[in-house]
Amino acid sequence: MSSELDGKVADASQVIPGGADDPASNAAALDQQKAKHWSERIPIWRSIKAIQRQVDSLEARHQAQLHWHQHQLTEHSERAKQHQSQLMRHQIRLLVQQHELNQQQQQSATQRDELSRQQEQAVLQQEQSVLQQEALNRLLEQSELQQQELSRQQEQAVLQQEQSVLQQEALNRLLEQSELQQQELSRQQEQAVLQQEELGRQQEQAVLQQEALNRLQEQSELQQEELSRQQEELGRQQEQAVLQQEELSRQQQQAVLQRESLNQHQEALNCHRDELDQHLGEINHSRDQTLGLQNQFQAQHEFSQELDARFSGLARSVGFEHAQNPMFDSWYQNLQDLHRGSGEALAKTQSSYLCYFESISPLLQPAGPILDLGCGRGEWLSLLASQGWQVRGVDSSELVVQGARENGLDVQLGDLLTVLEAQPANSLAAVTAFQVIEHLPFECIVALVHSAFRALLPGGILLLETPNPENIQVAAYSFWMDPTHKKPIPPPLIMDLSYHAGFRDGLVLRQNPWPNWDQTPAEPSFEGQMNQRLFGPQDYAVLAYKPVTPS
Repeated sequence: MSSELDGKVADASQVIPGGADDPASNAAALDQQKAKHWSERIPIWRSIKAIQRQVDSLEARHQAQLHWHQHQLTEHSERAKQHQSQLMRHQIRLLVQQHELNQQQQQSATQRDELSRQQEQAVLQQEQSVLQQEALNRLLEQSELQQQELSRQQEQAVLQQEQSVLQQEALNRLLEQSELQQQELSRQQEQAVLQQEELGRQQEQAVLQQEALNRLQEQSELQQEELSRQQEELGRQQEQAVLQQEELSRQQQQAVLQRESLNQHQEALNCHRDELDQHLGEINHSRDQTLGLQNQFQAQHEFSQELDARFSGLARSVGFEHAQNPMFDSWYQNLQDLHRGSGEALAKTQSSYLCYFESISPLLQPAGPILDLGCGRGEWLSLLASQGWQVRGVDSSELVVQGARENGLDVQLGDLLTVLEAQPANSLAAVTAFQVIEHLPFECIVALVHSAFRALLPGGILLLETPNPENIQVAAYSFWMDPTHKKPIPPPLIMDLSYHAGFRDGLVLRQNPWPNWDQTPAEPSFEGQMNQRLFGPQDYAVLAYKPVTPS
């Protein structure tokens, strides 16, 4: 193929024969040579396009296979981590239960010791109570003996008083008795008084002893009640000890069952680990196959680039240059209208971004305008203008610029990057671009993000919307319906680029899912992931802020 192209180029570069004296024949020969070259170029052109389509199809298929294998590897890794975390949780739970069981055993032993000590104390108290009761009985017997002695002494005192009366009467009758008998009688009277006083003191002591005896009886009764209460408390503690022993036995049985269950989980985990190792081996094999396909794709891509270079040289040699003309511009706008929908539907989708501009409107709305790159028909500019923003737009299509100007919008015809780089530093409230960056080479995207950071006011917003390659239908089919698209751009790539340029607080806003998409969160299963990848959002936007203070 390469030698054939070189031959065509050489034929096209030959000087057309003809004499200077015959301009008509020279023109006819030139026309024949051009017709010949055009007729030879058309099959080559078609062959190149067919090869390009095959290369693009192979690249898309290889990319899909690569994404699927990467997804499978991620799922297996996550499952392994989940099983390992479950095993760790089971082991920790078993250790905690074993520790609690040991503590309960120690508490039970302590309670048993305390119960034995209380039983011994209760026996000692019972013995002390018996001794006190015996001492009390002895005191009662002594008190009865003292009362009997006191009664006898009272009887003697009464008899002595009667004898004294008799003696006094005898003294009155016998006045002539001697003084010695009178003195003896006086002495006996004094002894009687002393005995009477002693009798009074003994009566008081008997009363005090009776009161002490009553107090001892009351104390004995209180001690008996306390002993009964302690015996009841001891019975309850014994019942609690029995219940705790039964609970301890039940917990030991549960620990044995849990240990058996843990062993079963360990065996299941080992089986799953073996399966995971087998899957990892399959994934490594698939990865090797994928690397081989990538190498094949790279070789085919380099061959395709070589064909493109040769075809470009051939086109220049025969005088053909691709240039956007009014016919292409008109057809392209019809294609855009067909696939992007009506202006009302597009404005409804774009209105979901307005809430992010309301937060900065008090500060930045009077400070500077919003510049929309690739503004198209101006739906976004009209939405912003209705919210009170100053708006300006730029587009490279003369048709859409004319239509936007007819709607009263400030729209400039020109190159997007050139217009953005011409803006003064710190002069714009926001820079937006809807469905634009996928048309640009990546080095132009890098320049656009950095130029936007320079031109934005502190706190300003960068908003870039583009097709979402996370949706397989978008990445493999609908993205390529636009012939001016370059490459799909993953969300993390633009997010990382914006942070590298200086933006912060970035968000990825996914929009426009398929009508039959289940909006519930994707389950960690193959079906859930495929539902997300096939019917999820078709577009996404990266929204990032320029920091108010330099980082």
